[in-house]
Amino acid sequence: MKHNFTVFLLAGGFGTSFQMMYPSIPKALIPLGHNPCICILLETLLEIGEIDCINVLVFERHLEKFKKEISRWFFNHNSINIVSLPDTQGTAKSIEYLMGKHTIDNENILILHSNMPLISKITLKDMMNHFIEQKENLMCLVSKLKNSESEKAIIENNEKILDISTSCDSEYSYLNTIAIKLQLLKELIPKIDCTSDTNEYNINDIVKLAKKSGIYNLNPYTANKECVMIRKTDDKNFAEEIYMEHRNANFIHQCYGLWKKCDIFENRLQFLESIVERNKLM
Repeated sequence: MKHNFTVFLLAGGFGTSFQMMYPSIPKALIPLGHNPCICILLETLLEIGEIDCINVLVFERHLEKFKKEISRWFFNHNSINIVSLPDTQGTAKSIEYLMGKHTIDNENILILHSNMPLISKITLKDMMNHFIEQKENLMCLVSKLKNSESEKAIIENNEKILDISTSCDSEYSYLNTIAIKLQLLKELIPKIDCTSDTNEYNINDIVKLAKKSGIYNLNPYTANKECVMIRKTDDKNFAEEIYMEHRNANFIHQCYGLWKKCDIFENRLQFLESIVERNKLM
């Protein structure tokens, strides 16, 4: 039986960590290579067959920028829905707003942040399948367990995923990606308090309030390679190197093809110029 998911892709934010480099660009639109972060992630999500709808949650002030970029890279793609948020009260509030304004058909929800552009299709697909097979109500993707010695872990291979089932009492290093049942999400979101100092709702509170969840844990090395979180200049540069070197071979081939076309065009011009020069001499 096929189990489809609806994605909540969180792309709101002021981009404060990149204001010096990109003063007017939201973090999700910062380019890696020539591709905006969010478009790399959207490309990955669209290749996963079990996803029906991708809701991109953005601030109203950035709506037109997101529309322009996403329509440029994904022309007339019906499964991408851009939702503008009238306030800036953080992650959980934006999810609450989305659920209040739009009908969600799938019971399986995948929530992830746009500042993780390099997460792979294989990792997401494995996590989603694990979530369904284990009949979990909530499962979070983590890069490592800080208290791993107290947890029961099955380590398949240094390069592969560690399959861990545990309670959420330990500290985790989150990658801000969770799979959750819609009904549970509806129950938990209203219970999340908004902190007075930042007016921000923390997505990790969803996991804490759930009391128990499955953990889908990536080996730190693997997480470092494919789940780089874009937070500051150094992270962005590292992510760009990883992206160009490892992640998207098709992109590199496209560039190579473009360079070859440019060479052909350049050679053609030189050939025509040489004919003109010869004619002048004659």
